[in-house]
Amino acid sequence: MRSLTFFPDDDSAIWLARKDATLAVAILELCGHSATNVLEIGVFRGAWSLTVAVNAPTATVFGIDPYPGGEFLQQARMQALRSFAERDMSDRLCLLPTWDDFLGAAGRPESFHLVHVDGRHDENHATVDLENADTVLAPDGVMIVDDFRHVGYPGVASATYRFLERRDYRVLVVTECKAYLCRTALHPAWSRRLKRALGNQSVVPCFSTWSQAEGQSVDNPALPSVLGAEVLLCIEPSGPLQAPLTRTATLRRIARDWLPPVAVRALWRARERWRPLLLPPGLGDQGEALAVDERGVVGGVTDVLRRRRVEAAGLRVDGG
Repeated sequence: MRSLTFFPDDDSAIWLARKDATLAVAILELCGHSATNVLEIGVFRGAWSLTVAVNAPTATVFGIDPYPGGEFLQQARMQALRSFAERDMSDRLCLLPTWDDFLGAAGRPESFHLVHVDGRHDENHATVDLENADTVLAPDGVMIVDDFRHVGYPGVASATYRFLERRDYRVLVVTECKAYLCRTALHPAWSRRLKRALGNQSVVPCFSTWSQAEGQSVDNPALPSVLGAEVLLCIEPSGPLQAPLTRTATLRRIARDWLPPVAVRALWRARERWRPLLLPPGLGDQGEALAVDERGVVGGVTDVLRRRRVEAAGLRVDGG
């Protein structure tokens, strides 16, 4: 499995883990087709679609997103379209507002090798998206369900488990937030492919048991499975295998896992707005981390602003 040649470095990727983007590209490569079709339900700013398209040059991407509401979501739509246009890839993205528009679109592919379900996160909408995705997924394709493990969206997990019971699918892989599904008949083959691809690399961690991820030696450990099918754990190791998280990383993980999306977006916008004040010239992200981490977010901002005002007045700042 190779590393990504491109990953967004702007606010479009605030909820996209590099690991999940790497897995998506690897799955397309393992499909073994000369050209692949990709569908994303819930495109937002386009980070996932763009990352897949850039790293899988033969992939054509379709997206479904109504972008309801006001200016904020319309700006997100324009950002998604602009990100493809800036790389001369506009012809590789077809963005449609609804499932009806997509299913009735002339010239669309009959089937898709990779479908990313990231639409509305309530149980009813997730159920509709999963059922529709089933109708267009290629026989050897993989379906990705976003926020399957997110504590704030239990309806996504409920819809997914009920879908598994009704349809002939099994869980292939789980990461911190996503579940990767494939059809039951191909689960053993996909599992073998991914184990080989993930076996000798350090880009995406992969474990067969939870105790292995925790760095523990346990006799007869419980094997993760759903409906009798083995599930690979592509999760960050904990315990002895994992380096301690910095305070910044811990705060970011808590914010991502517990705050509602609207609050995370507001924090991100505030961070970008304060960046010129937070960063002393030449320090870059290291300077920002020092400013934010020393006393927490609010304390750090206050401290930096106070120091700047005092220094502008030509006075010496002690202890800072």
